[in-house]
Amino acid sequence: MKLPLIGWLSRSPCWGVKAIAMMRLTPLVLSLSLAACAHMPSRETAQLGRWGGKGLELNINEDAGAIQRRLTFSCGWGSIDEPIIANGKGQWQAKGSYTQGSGTPPPEPPSAVPAIYWGTLKGDSLHIWGKTAAGDLITNIELRRDREPEIYFCPSAPPQQSQQQ
Repeated sequence: MKLPLIGWLSRSPCWGVKAIAMMRLTPLVLSLSLAACAHMPSRETAQLGRWGGKGLELNINEDAGAIQRRLTFSCGWGSIDEPIIANGKGQWQAKGSYTQGSGTPPPEPPSAVPAIYWGTLKGDSLHIWGKTAAGDLITNIELRRDREPEIYFCPSAPPQQSQQQ
C-alpha cells in the first residue's frame, strides 16, 4: 500500500529536495502551533462556594448533580441560570432572574423577572452588574470568594399614622 504523499514525492523530478524541505518544515510548523496555543487566553469559571460583597451574596453549589447559582440581595433575590465563564479578557455574561423584595410582606408573592448579569472574573474576585429585561439596573457590586456578605434587609415601610379629625 502506497501512501499518497510518498507517491507524489516519487513522481516528482525533485522528490528528494521536496522530502527534505518537508522534514525541515515539520518541526517549524509544530513549534509555531504549540507557541500559538501557549498564548491563547484561558477561560476561567467561577468556583463553587460563597461569594460576598456589600449588599449581595452569591452561592454557587452543586445540588443533585446540577450547579446552582443563587443570589441574595439586601432587598431581593435572584439566580444566574448559566455558568459564569470568563473569556480571555476576564469578561462574562449570563441569563438569570431577579425578584424585587420589600420590607413589608406584599399582598401577593412577587414574581421573578428575566435578568441579565455580566461582569469580570479574576481568581477570587467577581464584579457583577445586572439589569432586568426592562432595563432596570439591579446591581453593580464587587464580590470576593469566601467573604462574608454585608446583607442589609429591606427597611420596613414607616407605620401609617391614623388621621384624627
